[in-house]
Amino acid sequence: LAQGVPFSTSVLGAQVAARNGIPAVVLPHFHMEDRYYHWRQFYDVFGTVEAVIAAPAASKPVFFDLIGANAQVAPGGGFDASDFSAESLARGREAFRRIHAGENPFVLVLGRKTGAKNYRMIVQACEQLRVAGHRLDVVLIGPDDDGIALEGPGVHYYGAQPREVVIGALAGSLCLANMSESESFGIVLLESWMATRPVVARSSTLAFTELVQDGHNGFLADNVGDVAGAIKRY
Repeated sequence: LAQGVPFSTSVLGAQVAARNGIPAVVLPHFHMEDRYYHWRQFYDVFGTVEAVIAAPAASKPVFFDLIGANAQVAPGGGFDASDFSAESLARGREAFRRIHAGENPFVLVLGRKTGAKNYRMIVQACEQLRVAGHRLDVVLIGPDDDGIALEGPGVHYYGAQPREVVIGALAGSLCLANMSESESFGIVLLESWMATRPVVARSSTLAFTELVQDGHNGFLADNVGDVAGAIKRY
């Protein structure tokens, strides 16, 4: 089993398997919308291994089938349900309170801090709501990939944090928001639901639209105004 596009692990794994006569399956977590995932070496691997585990489901007809890959659709991620037991949620809340002393309701942004995640769209939406008189903060947790300073009234960036803190932030949030341009699945949405918190997800990201039914189990948005409107409803 070889995993990890756009890194070389899937290519190397498939090559080692081929040299040793071992069947290989690739779990690429392929972001179709991201041009930096589209390299010939990945296409070649997808077309030669025994199977490719494809997610979202739309990736099979619109991409994998077109390059001759034997794609099998399966959900793109999982988690340990015990992380979201009542005891784990309580411990997480305590761990999160040790780093976040704010009393305002907050929107959580969870993931790498990088331009492709469009975290600034969520920060701007929360700022609009604050200016309009809403008592609201935004909390961001994840590695600082872009190195851009992030500050301002009601904005709290805590960098990468232990799993327990992440669980506590999910449990204590008003909602989780994710405006990423490209995803292979959307595990943070499932984690938010496991913590019984609602979500706002990007409507132009296929992986999200396969999970979120707008107005039923979350809201879909694609610009600052729509994000603000969804958060305001929550």
